[in-house]
Amino acid sequence: MSTDPDLYRRIEKLEKIIETMRSAEVAAGTYPAVSGLTTGTVLRATGATSAAFGAVDLANTAAVTGTLASARGGTGVSNAGTITNASNTTITGGGTLGLAGYTLTVPATGTAALLNVAQTFSATNTFSAGLNVGTATGAAAGEISSSGSVYPGGTVLRLRTYETTGVANGSTWTVRATGTNSAAFLIVAEATNGNERLALLMYSAGAVSLVSNPDTAWSVTDTALKHCLYLSAGNLIYKNNSGAPANARIMILGVG
Repeated sequence: MSTDPDLYRRIEKLEKIIETMRSAEVAAGTYPAVSGLTTGTVLRATGATSAAFGAVDLANTAAVTGTLASARGGTGVSNAGTITNASNTTITGGGTLGLAGYTLTVPATGTAALLNVAQTFSATNTFSAGLNVGTATGAAAGEISSSGSVYPGGTVLRLRTYETTGVANGSTWTVRATGTNSAAFLIVAEATNGNERLALLMYSAGAVSLVSNPDTAWSVTDTALKHCLYLSAGNLIYKNNSGAPANARIMILGVG
């Protein structure tokens, strides 16, 4: 071992310099001890000159940045809106939920009806406005408007409505390609220029007969100067023989 007194002095001086540097570091900030730590905690800046081990504060914008990937339980996108999950909620499968500013309320127990998807409504439903079926658009509150047939009694009692406009004089319109029902009443109206020439007809045993024809405007055969409704080869035919273009409305209430 060296006995050079200068070497000892230099070592002693170096130790003092190191001690001074350590004192300056401690004075500049407060650092946590590395003993008694909890597994999983991270080192966080708790002030301008202090640090401590603990949990990450997700509400602190200085503590977190970016978006959490879906593989880690996040969405992978920055959500500008608000999603409130008051209880356990599971969302599965693909698709898009577009609310467009509206509120979607799902019953406490049940399934929300979807547009353009076949639905079965097994409980009573209330429609406060009118109900338009098919391409119909004219239903007022409490009314049902249908562009096709309505079956109020399932396969037993059926209500069908038909309408055509601008049938030229001498031209025909096939109302139904398979006749009516096995038995039916027909309410017919010639609705041209505000005129409603009504008649009540009956279909039974393969024939059409007049029940009431107050304006004498209707016939059940191909008759001149009449609005005609008759069967031809099993088809229910309207023919306009009135002498001018006509509009016709026909309602069939039948059995079978």
